[in-house]
Parts: sequence; C-alpha cells; structure tokens
Amino acid sequence: EKAYHLLSVGVISPRKGHLYSIRAVEKLLEKYPSICYTIAGTVTDELYLQQLQKYIISEKLTNNISIACNLPFEQIKELYKQTSIFVLHSEEESQGIVFAEAMACGKPIVTTNVGGIPYVVKDNYNGYLSNYSDVEAFALNIDKLLNNHNLRIEISNRNKETAQAYSWKLLVKKVVGIYGKLI
Repeated sequence: EKAYHLLSVGVISPRKGHLYSIRAVEKLLEKYPSICYTIAGTVTDELYLQQLQKYIISEKLTNNISIACNLPFEQIKELYKQTSIFVLHSEEESQGIVFAEAMACGKPIVTTNVGGIPYVVKDNYNGYLSNYSDVEAFALNIDKLLNNHNLRIEISNRNKETAQAYSWKLLVKKVVGIYGKLI
C-alpha cells in the first residue's frame, strides 16, 4: 500500500488546530494504515506542544504522526515536496502564506472555512473546506483526496497555476500597472 504524506505548516499553538488535524488523521488510519502526518512549525506555546505529544503517545500514533519543531525553511521545502496533501485546521487566519506555498508546490489543500482562507482556497476547486472543530468533515475531505489519485493530480495542476497569481513578479507588475493608469 502506498504511503500517504500529509503536512501542516504553522506555529505550534491552539489557534492552528493541530489537535483537530491529528484526530482527523486518527479516524483515517484504519483505511490508510501507512499515513504519515507531519506538523512542522515554530513553537509558540510549549504547553500545547506537550499536549499534542501526550495525545500522540497515549493514542499510539507515534508511527504515523510526528511534530517537527523550528525547522529551517530549506527542510520545510523538502517536506512540501514529499507531501501528498497540505492540511491545516486553523481557528482563524488572515490570508496564510502557507497556503500560497502549498499551492506553489502543487499540493491539494484541506483546511477550514475561516478568515481569509476561502479567498485563497476555493472549496471543491483547489482544496476542501470544513468548519473549524468539525473533525468528521475534515477527515472526509482528506479521504476524498486520498481516495482519488486523479483528483489529487487535477487539483495539484490547478494549484500550481493559481499560485503564479501570487508571485512577486506578477504582483509588482500589477501594482506598477495600476500606478501607470493613475499617472
């Protein structure tokens, strides 16, 4: 059976909802026993990190779920390359640069319908959205992608295309164009 890699990138704090992501992955283990889920982030809440680690150990998830703290960006880029799906169960998010990074790497996204996320991740187009704390729906959204290789490829291609709209070169061109019209 193929090993599926899931990745979250975001500070280790409750507002990133990592515990909900862990619980969603836990629900999928029976169907996908070789799932590997990595949470990569800077630790901003030591107690929350300990809570996550205790949960992973107590539920015997250490073979499938790991937390990588304070990695340099080069290593995070490697994780993006290896991953099948980018997941982030945020409680609140302005725009979230990690979504643009995941898209640039061509990764399908499973996330929450909060803050600025729906402006970047369009449900059923370049990823899947669910409500914050709805572990069941979040797990189903991950399953939709794990279950359908062609859908992952389709969304991957779409995300690479969409990410180009966020490139600095293009943004600078647009801003210069707007200034040109104003002058």
